Amino acid sequence: MAKAKEARESNQEAVPTVGDGLKGQTSVSSAEEKPSRRHQEEQSLRIDPIEAASRLVAQLTDHADRTDVLVLTLRRGVQVALAVASALRAPLDLILVRKLCVPWDDDLAMGALATGGVRVLYEDVINDLHIPEEVIDSVTERELRKLKRRERAYRGGRPAPDVSDHTVILVNDGLTNGSTTRAAAMALRRQQPKEIIVAVPFADTRTCDEFREEVDRIVSATTMESSAVSERLGGPARRTLQFMRALRRLRKGSH
Repeated sequence: MAKAKEARESNQEAVPTVGDGLKGQTSVSSAEEKPSRRHQEEQSLRIDPIEAASRLVAQLTDHADRTDVLVLTLRRGVQVALAVASALRAPLDLILVRKLCVPWDDDLAMGALATGGVRVLYEDVINDLHIPEEVIDSVTERELRKLKRRERAYRGGRPAPDVSDHTVILVNDGLTNGSTTRAAAMALRRQQPKEIIVAVPFADTRTCDEFREEVDRIVSATTMESSAVSERLGGPARRTLQFMRALRRLRKGSH
């Protein structure tokens, strides 16, 4: 056992550092023990936000120090986005999204609202379920109130960023079914950015393939099955605490 441990440790390689302060390590298995796909996925789930950001930045080096690049983060992606924006030396801002769920199923979205009150409706869901317009409007009104409260709390009165003619790097903490990220991208598209790049630490392979038609590029540290991506995401309380801590850093200009 001790020899096997020494062999594994001797085969560790450092991930190249990209940008100031982004460092990480990944393990390479010994020749005598080839890990299974499941084991590789479990190891990938342990990547911390800074290491994930380092891997993303390595694929985005051509966007560093550019005045037309803006990093936008969804609420759950703020830790990764802080590191990405810092490494690229790009401005960072928030984009908030509220799902418009069908009244009888909180897990099924029929649309979404994004920063600025931009509404995106999923016509296929609405038509398949025959959802009346008055129901859609009622849900929209309720979620819009919540969105405005969050914008006041998180943005501190700052106006939404102008993304027109900019390359937007949209960061989230993972891409499973992609509904929240898709809503944000669709809302951004209406504002005529030059390019939309989605950057996530983890992405479901199938969703990634489907999503490529809606954005210009997808960058991920690793891809895997959606069940493994879901396992990686922490509980709501933990994510909210991480978000508020990172947000305080953002407001102090630590990006």
